[in-house]
Amino acid sequence: MFISLSTIAFCFWFYISISPALTYLFFRSNPPVAGPITAVFSGIVAFLLALGGVFGDRREFAKIIGVLPVCALILYVAWTGATVLWTGAPKKIALVYWLILVLKHYVVLRVLACKSREEVSWSSLKGFAWGGLIFALVPLIARETDDEGRLGNEEFLHPNTIGNQLSLTSLSSIYLALQAQGKPQQRLVYIFILVVQLFTLLRSLSKTSIFCFLLASTVYIIRSRISVKKKLLITVVAAGIIAVSFPLVATYLDNYLNNQQGGEALETATGRSAIWEMTWDYIQQNAILGYGFQSYRYTAPQIIGVRLVHAHNDALNIWYTLGGIGLALAVLTYLSYVFCLIRAAYRRSPQEALGLALLLYGLIRGLTEASVDDLTTYSTPLMLLVVQWMALGKPDSLKNSS
Repeated sequence: MFISLSTIAFCFWFYISISPALTYLFFRSNPPVAGPITAVFSGIVAFLLALGGVFGDRREFAKIIGVLPVCALILYVAWTGATVLWTGAPKKIALVYWLILVLKHYVVLRVLACKSREEVSWSSLKGFAWGGLIFALVPLIARETDDEGRLGNEEFLHPNTIGNQLSLTSLSSIYLALQAQGKPQQRLVYIFILVVQLFTLLRSLSKTSIFCFLLASTVYIIRSRISVKKKLLITVVAAGIIAVSFPLVATYLDNYLNNQQGGEALETATGRSAIWEMTWDYIQQNAILGYGFQSYRYTAPQIIGVRLVHAHNDALNIWYTLGGIGLALAVLTYLSYVFCLIRAAYRRSPQEALGLALLLYGLIRGLTEASVDDLTTYSTPLMLLVVQWMALGKPDSLKNSS
């Protein structure tokens, strides 16, 4: 074997981390090409991993598939694929997005199907964090802002996309910084990565992402089984970055709430209540099967000035696109995840705090946001990585090093 599984895991998660910026970097002149290229890349990796079981162990693969949240998510993905048959979106587009998701899930699970699962899981999270560093540098170097002064590009690298991706990678970087063993320099590397990610996150001025991250990271620090010294270190670093960025954030929020929204943003959940009401009216007309995967942007009435691509609420978006059956499978996935989380807490698994923080982030963000190319606001590939680690990882996995 010329390439180790840990290297493959690192590279694949590095790619997942930077992928939201690829259209902005390479495909702005022809955005539709980005989807097929992503599918081809994921397909090649999946094909290589499937070659005669060269990479991975079938028994270990079966063990991962046996984890309850993984089973629930597989059923959820299968139902999503079925809805492509009647989706209101162009079927080829919906099918490509679904295949990309399936291939990502397969690669994540297949890479982890080995006896060195702890090492591979650690390498996966490292790749995600390092990719997050490069992703954070893209808008910082480009220095492009929208009309409201938020870092990013309204069409190809939206500030909310930046905020969401960096929230996820920042939580991962916190885990790596706190759990890294060995020389102090190793921990400092992850702290540096975290600082860059947090600075770009705050510069994105993505209100929902920033709020959800602050809440999730606070719970993470409180819940994590680390020394008070380490907790204070992370808190001081985060507080320093927030203090530096606060004037910019405060100015933006004041302008947004009082000028752009006429002082009514807090009363209407920034105007989303009208979207929710319209979505609910349509749900009642097709409550069981839904309108199909990727259908919202093509079938929902466009009641505001910008194009609506989702319902701005995760539950409503799932119900609209995947129907009551899809919503039930999503609830089953989350409930089984919580059960796995409780077991991880009982086992004193160090990944439990990270799993709880990511769950809280996804659920809270899902109150006012939804995903376009995934099934939930909690990234499902990341969910697969974390849940198998919580369920099958060793409680003493603190021994991992960078």
